[in-house]
Amino acid sequence: MTLTHPLTELGLAGRTAATTFVPEVYLRNTPEIRLALLQGLLDAAGTVTEHGPRFTTGSERLRDDVIALVRSLGGVAYASREEAYVLDIRLPETRPARHIARIEPGGTAECVCIQVAAEDSLYVTEGHLLTHNTLNDAFIILDEAQNSSAEQMKMFLTRLGFNSKIVVTGDVTQVDLPSGTVSGLRVVQEILEGIPDIHFARLTSSDVVRHKLVSEIVDAYGRYDATQAAQEPKAIQQRGKRRP
Repeated sequence: MTLTHPLTELGLAGRTAATTFVPEVYLRNTPEIRLALLQGLLDAAGTVTEHGPRFTTGSERLRDDVIALVRSLGGVAYASREEAYVLDIRLPETRPARHIARIEPGGTAECVCIQVAAEDSLYVTEGHLLTHNTLNDAFIILDEAQNSSAEQMKMFLTRLGFNSKIVVTGDVTQVDLPSGTVSGLRVVQEILEGIPDIHFARLTSSDVVRHKLVSEIVDAYGRYDATQAAQEPKAIQQRGKRRP
């Protein structure tokens, strides 16, 4: 078999320097093959600078393919345009760093949480970026949780990863949410009460570590709130009796 046949199958036969590219089968291959491919490309059209390897090509598509190849190996590539496309490449051994080039609004939508089957909760997103959707090996504290909505509380609690603990603190008597929004801290007690390994610690005025008057103030407000709650049904009944 001549070399022409496999080149034809890969779509590379008859390509000029300005139209060449890396076939998809190589871009999605094993790390060893992708690394060998990158080494071959650098041997053919690469140089070494004081900052690392540099690749030059006249093909815009090959430029994009080499960038994808480098990223898939954990590196970064910086492109510049002179007489040809020049890529400065940084692989993991040379401490690659990513930078934000620009931020563009992408619209608004409901938050979507991704769940994956992998035990380490890792997955690869577009651009070969490795990320995760849980908090592993961590101790997480959510403070002022009374000001989270029920949906936000659920989203936060479901980020719990392996070998991690979550502590949620808050005061349901000091909710600052918009009118009509249910406090996530209030409703979570009804939903999760009784589930093993979930504990609710309800503090009282005796747990207040401040001036001694603060405990009395907390108790006084508690009695006032209880009185108001008890009187509300009576007030409704009275209003009903006054109607013709």
